[in-house]
Amino acid sequence: MPGQHSFNYTVIRVVPFVERQEFVNVGIILHCKKCNFLKARISNDLDRIKILFPKANLIMIKNQLESISTICRGDPEAGFFSSWSTSERFDWLASPSSTVIQTSPMHAGICSNAETALNGLYNLMITG
Repeated sequence: MPGQHSFNYTVIRVVPFVERQEFVNVGIILHCKKCNFLKARISNDLDRIKILFPKANLIMIKNQLESISTICRGDPEAGFFSSWSTSERFDWLASPSSTVIQTSPMHAGICSNAETALNGLYNLMITG
């Protein structure tokens, strides 16, 4: 869709030991309602987590991160989430939680291309 569009995004964080409140940024979820765009870009390199938190359950973390992408896509494997709108799925994913996988507060922006905005945020916030 040509033109400028507002979007919301949140940073996906891995918090291996919730009681310590330490986290590693691992991905971005971006939602542009006008473009019907909802996508997560998540790092598959969990080496930083393994180095910083050697006792973290990397298999569980990887499975939970994969489920975020499944829900964003609305795949049938997402169960009842697959019938929700992109806005409903984003709101659910971005809601505060006290689990190993958390999201940052929601942020807003303006873009002409949601995919380009997602990649730019990923490069800025995750790969640095």
